Amino acid sequence: MYVVWGSDREASKRLYDKLNDPLNVTYDPSLYSEEELIEKLSVCSLSINFKLHANILSLAGNVPCIALGYRFKVFDLFQSLGLENLVVSTDSDTLALDIMEGIREIELNNEKIIEQYKNR
Repeated sequence: MYVVWGSDREASKRLYDKLNDPLNVTYDPSLYSEEELIEKLSVCSLSINFKLHANILSLAGNVPCIALGYRFKVFDLFQSLGLENLVVSTDSDTLALDIMEGIREIELNNEKIIEQYKNR
């Protein structure tokens, strides 16, 4: 877990604590430049992001992502990219299942997703 806005540190730490899975989840409260964050993301196979900018940085680093849709701007961006199937509404009754479906989509279509992003 990482933050892209300093004001999100506290909420992110609470979420990390609720997940209670230090073997599989790391929390990094540091703020990185765009270049540093893209470099850090480049070793990932995918990312799940709450903030719009984090999704863009992930895609810019050739890392497909699942966007947690909390505002229309998230849905609008992914619609404009033709990647609307990778947005999961934060008020979904099946949030975990929806995220898992997004992960499967990325596993099956990783290169296609990045190519779609680059083309748009």
